Amino acid sequence: MSMTQTEADYLIALPKRFVENDPVELGTPEKTVKRELASLDGREHFLFDAWSSGARLGNYTLQNRARTIVILVRVDVGETLEHTNPDGVLVSGPHIHMYREGYDDKFASPLDQHSFHNSADIVITFQDFAQFCRIQDLPPIVRRLI
Repeated sequence: MSMTQTEADYLIALPKRFVENDPVELGTPEKTVKRELASLDGREHFLFDAWSSGARLGNYTLQNRARTIVILVRVDVGETLEHTNPDGVLVSGPHIHMYREGYDDKFASPLDQHSFHNSADIVITFQDFAQFCRIQDLPPIVRRLI
């Protein structure tokens, strides 16, 4: 499912919150966290996903989706990660994917070009991710070692 850039930008900027206030457990290897988000007025629904790789310590992903399958924002963290954009530009290390009309989430840029303070710390990155995606009223966070 595709959407216009205007729709995607609107959905990213739309203030949202977790539907349930249960703690979010971050950093558990090979465990996926999937939680529902909703706009403050309840009209739009989103999904938040987080998972850590058991194969490589320190690798993890945070993701915000709309309409179940449209990835609006995804952060991939790992010092050895590489991503090649459709235009051939190589992005190394931690990076962020943002929806781009016609390309979905296929373009990435270095995470340090955005307001992310410490990708080595999954909790700080989660808080920065929440701010970037306009997620408010965060539930308690449980940190696990990665």
